[in-house]
Amino acid sequence: MGDDLGSLPEGATDISPQEKEVISSLFGSGPAGGAMHSAGGMNWKLIGGATMLFVVLANPWIDAMLCKIPKCGNPMIVFGIKAVLFVVVMMIMSYFL
Repeated sequence: MGDDLGSLPEGATDISPQEKEVISSLFGSGPAGGAMHSAGGMNWKLIGGATMLFVVLANPWIDAMLCKIPKCGNPMIVFGIKAVLFVVVMMIMSYFL
């Protein structure tokens, strides 16, 4: 028996219902079945929202706004507040998108 695909028996490529169920649970049913968001299973709305949130929090005017909070002059405290804001907003966005 050779190692080429032509040497396989005729019914060797049939998939059993159990195999189909496992494949569906691991990879979803694809864009036609509605289990995935879009190509590759990526949620493009969430990716776009995360990018916009990052751009907003990276701007210097956010630092100026956060420095108006009492005892917030330390750059590490501003960074911590930005990190917490990012996580909280991302959790909210992932829940609704």
